[in-house]
Amino acid sequence: FSDQVQMTLALLAAWESSGDARYRDRARGMAEAVRTHFQDSLNGGWTDRIYEDQAPGLLAWPTRQIRDNALFAEALLRIGLSLGVKEGAELVRASRKGLESWADEFAQYREAAAPYGLAVLRSLNPPIEIVVAGSYGDEGWGSLRDAARALYHPWRIMRFVARADAAVMLKLAESEMPQGPAIFFCIEGACSTPSGLREGLRARMWEFVRARMAEPAANGAVGQGAP
Repeated sequence: FSDQVQMTLALLAAWESSGDARYRDRARGMAEAVRTHFQDSLNGGWTDRIYEDQAPGLLAWPTRQIRDNALFAEALLRIGLSLGVKEGAELVRASRKGLESWADEFAQYREAAAPYGLAVLRSLNPPIEIVVAGSYGDEGWGSLRDAARALYHPWRIMRFVARADAAVMLKLAESEMPQGPAIFFCIEGACSTPSGLREGLRARMWEFVRARMAEPAANGAVGQGAP
């Protein structure tokens, strides 16, 4: 299970770094297979190996590891969120269900439960979505992607979408989108206005985050779309 978790995380990192949807699709496929084959039907979450009754000794008895379960739950969460509300909903639910299965046990692990605590924190709080709109062949897309990738926030996900999909997210006509690739930020369906400028991205991101924190109930007060 640990090997599959690390491979899923590597594929997810490759997707968020490159914008190549093949990595995201492979991460999603692996995550779907892993959550099915390693599922602990008795305790919830996932076991450290697939049950094999002919395995020698204690290897015939799969067990659960809180660190690997937490890492996998977070991977499911990130993949689900990167797919959007509708398409990724099942993976988000699976992530939260896996975390809930440890609710009565995590305290006994003390410091070793830190990955679990981080996964729960991220599950309970919406990330900032850094959305790059455009396609690989667009002039300036690579530079804008690299600038977006360099932005730091402790809980963020990268999304790469076509211009038409970005326009739908923002409820704009495609002609109203900036020429060429664009970047914008979203939190819980509220999005900033798109920009094709690379300069000042960090300031724009934190301005948007602060505005959303100041008006958490004002859905659409800062942006005007939904994923």
